[in-house]
Amino acid sequence: MLRTDPELALDQVTEASKYAADQFEKLAGVPQEPALSELIRDFEKTHRRHISNLEESIRGMGNLPSEPDPDREAFNRLATRVKAALAEDRDRVVAESCRDIETRIVEKVHQARKENFSDEVRTLLDGIGGDCGRMRRRLEEFLQS
Repeated sequence: MLRTDPELALDQVTEASKYAADQFEKLAGVPQEPALSELIRDFEKTHRRHISNLEESIRGMGNLPSEPDPDREAFNRLATRVKAALAEDRDRVVAESCRDIETRIVEKVHQARKENFSDEVRTLLDGIGGDCGRMRRRLEEFLQS
């Protein structure tokens, strides 16, 4: 099924959010610092909420949302775990990985905002972008502490 540019852009935000939620679910148990683990769990919950709203919007456009590539997810998670295991500061590696994931979503939201969406979808995208920005700031604060 062919997708319009707006449908494709929204699906890319959805896929990036699913990827983030799946990665965060698995990475939350890696850090030694309980505060970072809890932060990552909060991020996962936020993304799960966004996913639900994004999928509803995609279905409202008459399409089905895509799923992230499970092999890519597993490889990236393994790479992060190996880097963390070999690093002097495992928590730093995990926090940087999470920050990179959030940055990817912000980029996808920015690209999607260029498309012609309803006010409702624009508000949703603004909320996701704002949440990701706040999550990145929290990760930066952790990395600077």
